[in-house]
Amino acid sequence: MTRYSNWASASAVALLGAAILLPSAAAAKPKPAKQAAAQLDQSEEIDKIFPLAIAEGKVILITTTMNVTAKYPDRAAIEMHNAVFTTAKDGSAITDNELAVEWQNVDRPGSALIVGNSREFETVGESGSFFQFTAGRTTYQVYIIDPGKYRLGSVTYPMPRTSAPDTDTGRNAKSGIGTVDFNVRTRPEFRASEKWFDAWYEEVPGYSECNYWYKGVCTGGTDYPATQRVTRPAGYYPTQEVVDVPALDVKIQLSADFATFNAPSGQAIIVDGFFAEPPNAEFAMSSCSDKKAEQLACKISAVTLQHYPASASVVKAQDIASRGFPRLAKIVETARVEPLNIRAARQGPASKEIGTYRLSE
Repeated sequence: MTRYSNWASASAVALLGAAILLPSAAAAKPKPAKQAAAQLDQSEEIDKIFPLAIAEGKVILITTTMNVTAKYPDRAAIEMHNAVFTTAKDGSAITDNELAVEWQNVDRPGSALIVGNSREFETVGESGSFFQFTAGRTTYQVYIIDPGKYRLGSVTYPMPRTSAPDTDTGRNAKSGIGTVDFNVRTRPEFRASEKWFDAWYEEVPGYSECNYWYKGVCTGGTDYPATQRVTRPAGYYPTQEVVDVPALDVKIQLSADFATFNAPSGQAIIVDGFFAEPPNAEFAMSSCSDKKAEQLACKISAVTLQHYPASASVVKAQDIASRGFPRLAKIVETARVEPLNIRAARQGPASKEIGTYRLSE
């Protein structure tokens, strides 16, 4: 049995991958009045959506995911883990930022809730998070979803600097609790190096100089021809080269119920969320087979996820109205906790803190 075999070997090279937003100096400064006013106008328009959604029978859902800013608090931490340069330690910041957990609506096939740090409304549209805030290691996000029963159906994330495991034929595969797909690809990364450059020259124009004057007229002089001046000597100079590094896109699809919850029509609810710390799926090499070129599928025997409890008191303590969302603030006041039905087994003692759950055959 293995958890992704020898995926991330220490000798794997790396560079560039999907970037996480870095905290900028501009973000830390007060916004100009016009910019702040424009943002409030945008918030006002978005805020009108929430009461309309409730009136149409939709559900306002507040759920949780990992706070990537808490894990990578500054530029140095991000650059150490974003696999943009070969000097980075690993690509975990890319994995965490792009990881998404999908909840499928059992009553309405095709309807789903996809939660993750890269699922902002501005990026993915109306299926994304309209509002969010952080509390410690947890990020709270607000979504508008269809009513119905939801089950945790899949988890996706990229794995920089990682190669697909070597597998057998798949003839001894058991049914499993789901599958994990590995899509093989490469990510471009930057590596510092040196390169020989010829000398660089600058053209110096020619000119004439008068040596003898007679009654205001030059009667004799010297012509100096155009010359070249070296602006940079020939030699080796620092540069960067692009390196294609093995990477995987991972998708875990569950056929067994890890967790479920109900979303009642026309209500606001608060629901716990899940996150993953890859590699988090267990499978036998004999369960794997090639689906097509550059894609491998394995039947999983167990999967592990981190449980991020949502606190109603934390949610209702937020001053959402002051951030330009007074209508959402009123709706959040009515929100109640909707309990999860977790079929997976908790690992370790029960706690209100972030914990680990494992579902197995």
